[in-house]
Amino acid sequence: MSNPDRDVMIRRFWVREWQMPEHHEVRVSTKPIQASRIVDVDGGQVFEGAPDDIEGFLFFVDEEPAANWAHDCRYVFMFLSGGLAIAHREWPPTEGVYDKLEKVDRRKTT
Repeated sequence: MSNPDRDVMIRRFWVREWQMPEHHEVRVSTKPIQASRIVDVDGGQVFEGAPDDIEGFLFFVDEEPAANWAHDCRYVFMFLSGGLAIAHREWPPTEGVYDKLEKVDRRKTT
């Protein structure tokens, strides 16, 4: 089932991140999540100090999907209000967050 708000967020993300190399793997949350609950596997809160009431869609960009961790990755949080926060890290999200993400088929976003 399609989520119109999520589909709009995905399109906005591609407009802003158009320069992303083809080999990068992108995953997006299936539903809005709280920024304060996004933690990487190293135990770090990705968006430190984020209030509990801030929700949006998380895009996780694995810049080297064929490599073992740790390596460059990005967390892109698109607020429901339209704002954007980006965090550069070296670790993927915890299993509880990662399980809420699905791989984006980049061919369907242009």
